[in-house]
Amino acid sequence: MRIISLGTLGAALVLLLAGMVQGQASVFDRKPPGGMPLNFSRSRLYPGIYAFYDWDNLSPVEYPWLVGGVLIRRWNQISTGPDSLDWSEIETWTGREARVGKRAILRLSPHDGWDRGRNLDGTPDWVYAEGVTRVRLSDGAVYPQYWHPVYRARLREFIAALGAKYDGDSRVEAVELGIGLYGEAFPGPDDPAWTQSGLTDSVWEAYVKEIIDDYAATFVETPLILMEQMYPQGNFRQMGRITDHAAQKGINIGFNGLRPEDESAWSDQISSSEPGWHSPFEKWVMSGLRLGRFEAHHELRRPELVYWAILNGLDSNATYLSLYQVDVTNSQNREAFEFAQKYLGKTIGNTSGVWIALREETPDLRLTKPGNYGMGLLQYEPDNTSLGLRDIGGKEGLFARRTRQASGRRYLAFGLDDRFLYQNSGDVVEVTVTYLDQGVDTWELQYDAVDNPYQEAGVVEKGDSGTWKKWSRTLADAYFGNRQEGGNDLRLYSRHDGDDTFHMIEVTKLPSVSKQLWSSTRDSAEN
Repeated sequence: MRIISLGTLGAALVLLLAGMVQGQASVFDRKPPGGMPLNFSRSRLYPGIYAFYDWDNLSPVEYPWLVGGVLIRRWNQISTGPDSLDWSEIETWTGREARVGKRAILRLSPHDGWDRGRNLDGTPDWVYAEGVTRVRLSDGAVYPQYWHPVYRARLREFIAALGAKYDGDSRVEAVELGIGLYGEAFPGPDDPAWTQSGLTDSVWEAYVKEIIDDYAATFVETPLILMEQMYPQGNFRQMGRITDHAAQKGINIGFNGLRPEDESAWSDQISSSEPGWHSPFEKWVMSGLRLGRFEAHHELRRPELVYWAILNGLDSNATYLSLYQVDVTNSQNREAFEFAQKYLGKTIGNTSGVWIALREETPDLRLTKPGNYGMGLLQYEPDNTSLGLRDIGGKEGLFARRTRQASGRRYLAFGLDDRFLYQNSGDVVEVTVTYLDQGVDTWELQYDAVDNPYQEAGVVEKGDSGTWKKWSRTLADAYFGNRQEGGNDLRLYSRHDGDDTFHMIEVTKLPSVSKQLWSSTRDSAEN
């Protein structure tokens, strides 16, 4: 089955259908500018998992899934006077990261919010003393008038000093742009005080684009990351224009607040009268033109939420994920991190495997990403052939899909992206299926083999343990020529003896394995 990336295809279909139903154009121009180069020198990031607020300089020996850490400092913690910059804290931290073999990502934030009665304003007092207006919100928090000409001039000077210090520094993997609250591209919580002080959406957009320009002019070698946001909330067109502006300058795209499914970088409702999907990630990251970075939501904590948030990020073609230390150090998340290591930063052109995680969608597609998660595997007519499930136990069971034998739906069929394998003649592959061991019935895998489009790979007998299990089969004769019904390459068959529930399929090319060595197939099972 010739397919494009799963997320792009799913979103494109949803967008097309939504436009047909509503008689409206899509939210914004989703086509990248013609002739846009695939890579700027700044568009590189070492893929992997980075520890957020990595004050402890966690050791990758103890946590082997870690490749780096993220440090956030406020402007006024560095700039102590008009001509005084104290880099010592950053120097100490980056040095420690380097000594334990990790990469450092820096973020210098103008404001870190209102935390338990503390106003974490990053604007130096000496900048306020030069005439910058304070904006006081209804919750008592004080923010700077970002668009004040003095503020702009002093922040521009600071960005230039930051670049002079760290652009090209081998210890620093990337710099996240510091624009507004938490460094993201919004001023702070929506509040009447903003408009009363003169802020409009056009004024904010102009300010953000100026900051983007300042960083782009200063950092020539070190990769940059824009953390998407908007003002006011719901202004997705503005977010699209700002993202376009940054991406065209070679800046990578980041999103803060990754969760298992309701990820606003993918989709959101614009208004009750104009539904639509906004996806800068689809336009720039999933197209491969820019790299994607996700920062996980701080309230994940539970292993199943961490696991599905990671799958969500991988589905959006993430290059690196930033997670809080409480999640990074939790051994229950090991399997999720090891899976992420295999696919972060991979494309269909250089991956050794493809995968699909089956899930039920929320009833309101305006609030969540549509479809299954994955890369290089597409399920054939999911809702017609299977039943979506939620919260059925275990981290795998936060979402799942089940056959519908009573209505004659005994097969879950899947097609591989032809760019991964098509009419295969040289690769030995391993197929791994994660299933719920519930009931004492059976299921089997049928695949498109050289001599038989519906070759049986083995029958699995369930033992009713109530746990999730993995079943693997090595295939020396996989052809994957789109010869199964619907142009598919493999399918799961419930064998008329009971319904079966599945979480994931993964197809992996085995390195340096000859067909002579694997003249016959083998299987293994693990709990």
